[in-house]
Amino acid sequence: VDGQRFEDIENTGPMEWLAQLREELKSGGYRPQPLRLVWIPKKNGKLRSLGIPCIRDRVVQIAVNLTLQAIFEADMQPSQYGFRPRRDAKEAVRQVHHYTARAGLRDVVDTDLRDYFNTIPHGPLMKCLARRISDGRVLRLIKQWLEVAVIELIDGKLRRTNEAKHTHRGSAQGSVISPLLANVYFRRFILAWENLAMPNVCMQRL
Repeated sequence: VDGQRFEDIENTGPMEWLAQLREELKSGGYRPQPLRLVWIPKKNGKLRSLGIPCIRDRVVQIAVNLTLQAIFEADMQPSQYGFRPRRDAKEAVRQVHHYTARAGLRDVVDTDLRDYFNTIPHGPLMKCLARRISDGRVLRLIKQWLEVAVIELIDGKLRRTNEAKHTHRGSAQGSVISPLLANVYFRRFILAWENLAMPNVCMQRL
C-alpha cells in the first residue's frame, strides 16, 4: 500500500533502509501501514480474504516471529501440527493412521473452525501472549498489527476499513505473524478438548 518495492530498497541501500527501520522501532515511532486486501479462490468455490502487509511491516513481523516462535514452541501441545516448524499435515495424518491402525481406535471426528483467523478475540489472545511476553513494546506492536486498517480496491477506488479494531476480533491471513498468533490462541482449545475428552482419544490439529 505504500508503493515500495524490493527494487526500490535495493537501489537506495538495504542496510540504510534496515537501519532507519530499526531507529523507528527503538524510538517508538514505528506505525504499521494498512493491509492490502486481496481475494483468492478456495477449493469449494468461495473466496478467502488475505491482508497483505507492506515490505517494512513484513520485515518487522518476521523479526518478531523468529523470536516469539522459539519461546511459544515450548508451550505447544504435541497434537498441534499446523503452522509449526518441522511439522505438517502429512505428519498429522500419519499419526491418525497410527492410532487407528495400530492402537485400535476406530472413530475419527473431522471438524473445521469456520473463519478461524478472522474471529480470534483480541483480548483473550493478548492475555495468552502476556503469559510469556513481559515487554510492553512487543505487546503494543502485536496489538497494532491486529487493529491495523485494511485497504481494498472497490469499483476502482481504494476504500479503507479497520473492522478488526471495532470488533476486537481477527488476525489477517497473509500477515507473517498471524499463524503463530493463531496457534498460541488455539492451544487453549486443545487443552480444553484434551481435558474433557474421554481417555484414549487423540486429537491432531492439521
